[in-house]
Amino acid sequence: MKTPAQDTPLAPDLRASGQYERIIRSSRALASGSDPSTLVQSVLTDLFELVGADIAQLWIADAAEGVIKPVAQQSKAGFTENDAGNLPGRILATGQSVLANSPDLLSPFFPQGRIPYQSGIGVPIQDGRNVIGALVTFAQNPLGPSEFQLATLFGDQLSIIMRFETISLELERREREIALFAETSRELSGELKISALMDRILDVAGTLFNARGGFISLFEVDTGTLQLGMFRSINREIVKDVMERDAFRSVLKEVAPRVVADTSSDIVFEPLTQTGLIPIVVPLRADGVNAGLLVSLVDRSDMPIAADLPLITSFAHQAGLAVGNALLYQEIEDQRTELSSIIHSIRNPIMVIDEDDKFIAINGTAQELFSLSGTFDFGTPVRGRLRPKELEDLLLEGKGVVDVTVTRPDPRHFRAKAVVLRGESGEVRGKVLVMDDITEQRELEQLKADFVAVIGHELRTPLTLIKGFTRTLMRKDAKIPEARKEEALETIDVQTHRLERLIEDLLFVSSIEQQRPPLYLEQFDLAEALRDAVDKLRSTAPDRGIVLDCAYGRLGVCLDRSKIEQILGHLVDNALKYSEDQVEIRLIVKDDEVHISVTDHGVGIYSGDIPRLFQKFGQIDSTSTRSHGGTGLGLYICKRLVEVHQGHIWCESQLGRGSTFTFSLPMNLSDEQGVQ
Repeated sequence: MKTPAQDTPLAPDLRASGQYERIIRSSRALASGSDPSTLVQSVLTDLFELVGADIAQLWIADAAEGVIKPVAQQSKAGFTENDAGNLPGRILATGQSVLANSPDLLSPFFPQGRIPYQSGIGVPIQDGRNVIGALVTFAQNPLGPSEFQLATLFGDQLSIIMRFETISLELERREREIALFAETSRELSGELKISALMDRILDVAGTLFNARGGFISLFEVDTGTLQLGMFRSINREIVKDVMERDAFRSVLKEVAPRVVADTSSDIVFEPLTQTGLIPIVVPLRADGVNAGLLVSLVDRSDMPIAADLPLITSFAHQAGLAVGNALLYQEIEDQRTELSSIIHSIRNPIMVIDEDDKFIAINGTAQELFSLSGTFDFGTPVRGRLRPKELEDLLLEGKGVVDVTVTRPDPRHFRAKAVVLRGESGEVRGKVLVMDDITEQRELEQLKADFVAVIGHELRTPLTLIKGFTRTLMRKDAKIPEARKEEALETIDVQTHRLERLIEDLLFVSSIEQQRPPLYLEQFDLAEALRDAVDKLRSTAPDRGIVLDCAYGRLGVCLDRSKIEQILGHLVDNALKYSEDQVEIRLIVKDDEVHISVTDHGVGIYSGDIPRLFQKFGQIDSTSTRSHGGTGLGLYICKRLVEVHQGHIWCESQLGRGSTFTFSLPMNLSDEQGVQ
């Protein structure tokens, strides 16, 4: 057995023959970059024919199975791959070339004793410094140094071919990984829901690393507290055991991915030993800090090598960015939800726009007031969406206060204020508009103005009469008939009583505004009390018909008698004022309640005006030139007095036919019912 030097020159007989040209052609074919399998077969054929062999084979080691296998051959009929003995394995193990030019030299490679050849040659196939296979050829004729040199040359060619194929396969693998990485990066960056993103990261890791399982966890940056976790194809208790280890916090501070080849000696990942898998530990960094950790579990045969680390690092970077974006999105959504909850809980109309003047929040009151939708108008420009225009201009300007009237659905008055929202650096982040409903304030101001006008009129009229008649009576030189004097004195008395009634009403309203009017309950006959009250009312208006309809001879009640007479007086006075015909008073009993109604046959009241009748200073005509007197306090006083009796008062009216005011009271009140 002989191992010649690798740099032995070509034998002279080869140079002299046409075989040398065949070697050159083979080398040129190699340089052409043809398909590797075609080149391998071409090299074997050339070697087979040049040395006159019976069989020429290429054997390549299978690292996964730990054996060497034939991958290509050229042979005469009757020779098979099993006729190579253990020569390929010996060359793989030793890395040495073999020239055995006699059966005796071949016998060590055929331990079973049967040697089918006279001679054989074997040379190693290398990938760099590593032996990855063997080129073997056998023949019935002797093979010498010349044939050995040829085999060595063709072995070198096959090494180049195999190296080229390895590089090509590696490039193809890298291209696939890069394409997959680019695709998965797009998918990760487009997912903003954190739970869905975590699930997707596990999917991508499974594809990139051929992972069999794993887990991903997100932690609170400052405290390291677990916020959210997800695991796949691994026992929950194993994951829990890993994360509860004291040294696990140190893993959360790591910045680069790593492979834990020996989990049995790792103080953190030792529990994973029972899985039989290798963990790839990938920190998920966002904004320069670790927000989470990904652990992918792979078979030992798929354990990454040094060349895989750049891809793993790039994936870790992309996954970390995606986690950071998702966490930021969740934070913004939480803040937006909180802001929305706050503004929707406020009854004032509120609108918020961003720095591009687009709606980002509209509470329910504003949606209803301006016919906007928080869903469909979100993200749309403000311009052209708000009316009146001065309100829109105020919001876009972001500063100032303006009073506006919104006419839909019903006219209401608002005082709107706008402010600019700024970030930490002072940049404009948006604007907010808040509106205060000042409708009641405006109505109250109008009521006050009307009241001043009415009171002025109500005071001026009797004072003018009193003053005029008083001056007449004071004239000493005037000869005034007695009848005229009596008329003057009677007028002064009536107008003085009118002023007294006006002042009493004002004082009474003031007192019931401060506290609930007291009730002085007593047992009395309501039918008799009404008859007495009607007699007094008739004396004040003898020329008007006041009719009482009472079918009860006696009707016992427990109420405040004076308050009922006061209510009846205001209602009758009102009826006499707005009707020239008779006024009818009726008493009936319904379900332990007494109903007292006052009906006139005057002009009637428009249904839209009825709700205002019982308001303070409420009058249909409140101008100083109105045809009827009054302060607008009578019906308001009636309402308050009825309410303290736990009763109700209402009005029924038809235009041109008259009105009926009715109040109902319980027949018997007691101190236990909350009255005094």
